[in-house]
Amino acid sequence: MLRRLGRELPDLNPSLCHIIASGMFNGLFEIVIHDMPYEQAQRDVAQLREFYTAGWLKLMGE
Repeated sequence: MLRRLGRELPDLNPSLCHIIASGMFNGLFEIVIHDMPYEQAQRDVAQLREFYTAGWLKLMGE
């Protein structure tokens, strides 16, 4: 999608994309199944998202 929007991106191995997506999903699943206050879960999800998207933002030149 980013290439369609005209963004320059390096070629990414599909298996790497799968690993990144799987890791994020597994991390979210761990947060959801644990019994913790809703506010803490929101903070954890936000930090997890920042962690996983940081690499993508770097690849996109942001």
